[in-house]
Amino acid sequence: MTQQPDRRRAGLFPSWLLWPVLAAPLLVFLVSTLPIWSPIDTSCRAVTELLERLDIESAGSDPNLLVIGGTRLKAWNRRSGPEVPRGEYRLLAAPELTVATVAGCFQRSVAHYRPATTLLLVEDTEVLADPQALLRNLDELEQQRTYWSVSPHLVIATPAALPAVQDDAPDLQRFRQELSERAVPGSGTRILNLDQLFTGEDGKIDPELFWPDGQTLTREGYQRLETYFFQLAGAGAA
Repeated sequence: MTQQPDRRRAGLFPSWLLWPVLAAPLLVFLVSTLPIWSPIDTSCRAVTELLERLDIESAGSDPNLLVIGGTRLKAWNRRSGPEVPRGEYRLLAAPELTVATVAGCFQRSVAHYRPATTLLLVEDTEVLADPQALLRNLDELEQQRTYWSVSPHLVIATPAALPAVQDDAPDLQRFRQELSERAVPGSGTRILNLDQLFTGEDGKIDPELFWPDGQTLTREGYQRLETYFFQLAGAGAA
C-alpha cells in the first residue's frame, strides 16, 4: 500500500516558509524610515558652517544686539516667533549653540558680528547637567570678550523656572545666585532672571504664557521675550 502524505502537515510547512519572505519588505521599510541618532557636531568648523546658513536666513546689516540661544530658544522662535527676521536684532538659535561652543568658537559666534550687546540665553539642561562646567565656560566667554574687545555689554539670561521644570527650580536658583555672586562690577556684564519676563501679577510664572507642555512659549509669551530684545537693541544694556 502506498503511504498517503499528511495533507495537513504539507499545507502548514510551505506557509511557515513564506512568513520570512512576506515580512522582509516590511522590515526593510521600518529600518529605512527609523531616524538614526547621531551626536551633534559642536566643532568650530561645524559651528561656522551653521552660522553661515543662519546668516543667509537673516541677511542684512548687523544690528547692535546679538541674541544667542540653543534648543529652547530655537523651539520658541520656530513656534511663536516672527515669520521674517527682525532688523532690530540678530537671533542665532540652534542646538549646537551651547555656552561651551559659543565660548570655544567665540571669534565666529560673537566677535564676527561685533555687537554692542550680546544676549546669551543659558539652557536649563546645561545648568542641570554640570553647573560648575557651565560656570567655567562662562568665565572663558568673558575672557574671550576681553581679548577680542567686542560686545561691551553682555547679558546672561539664566533659565526660567518653567512649569515643566518646577522640580528643578531650586537648582536653577542656586546657579543664578552663584553666577550673580561671581559677576564683576563694572565689567559690562549683567545677569538677567528670565522669570521676571514671564511672571503674572502674583509674582509667579504665568502658565498661560506656555503651551500645555509647560516649556513652549505661546505667541504672547514670545512677544514678552521679544519686547525685551527691542529694549536692549534700542537702549543698550545699561
